[in-house]
Amino acid sequence: MPGVAAAGLPVGSRLIAREPALHAIGVVPVLLWLALGAGATVSVPVTFQLLHPSNLYLVLGLAGTGIAVLAFVRGGCRLADDDLREARPASMAHVLRHGGHEVAFVTVWVAAAYLAWSLLSHTTGFDGSQLPVLGLAGVVVGALVGLVPGCAIQIVFTGLFLAGGMPLPTLVANMVSQDGDALLPLMALEHRAALLATVLTTIPALVVGSALFLLL
Repeated sequence: MPGVAAAGLPVGSRLIAREPALHAIGVVPVLLWLALGAGATVSVPVTFQLLHPSNLYLVLGLAGTGIAVLAFVRGGCRLADDDLREARPASMAHVLRHGGHEVAFVTVWVAAAYLAWSLLSHTTGFDGSQLPVLGLAGVVVGALVGLVPGCAIQIVFTGLFLAGGMPLPTLVANMVSQDGDALLPLMALEHRAALLATVLTTIPALVVGSALFLLL
């Protein structure tokens, strides 16, 4: 577009002017962002108990997960590489396309973790309540359970604490140790960094949990 170039606009502005938005982003990333927006619109009032979960809640979840799987497969079943080009996106379409691939990656792995935990609990009957959670042994168990990536098991631990089945030092040790869903993409990209991050959170978890046990 010579007229745009002659106006002295930045390169990013010229690219934005050239790219049709939907074509530039891609159909699957657009569907993924729409599903995320719809899911957030429904989940926020459900979280604050302003709206009762309904079939729409389940349908949006399944649809969003299905679109994420499709985007993940179309992206080569890997997290999009972050390089200098990705660090300096030339257009909003570029940001949405690249962000959609990363969101799809995390969503797929979180869904896989939840399914694995559900399968384990349904086939073996193990739901976390069988673990020794009292005393210093409970602190150690809490810190070690925090090594498991994803937040499914941590949600179970919090439920046990709220039900009175776990003392505070065990819960605190688990909270300090667990890396949540952030560890999943790191494990896929940098195995050594993920291991180091896990160790760096487990050690203070043991110290803080043990100190809290002695104080209480």
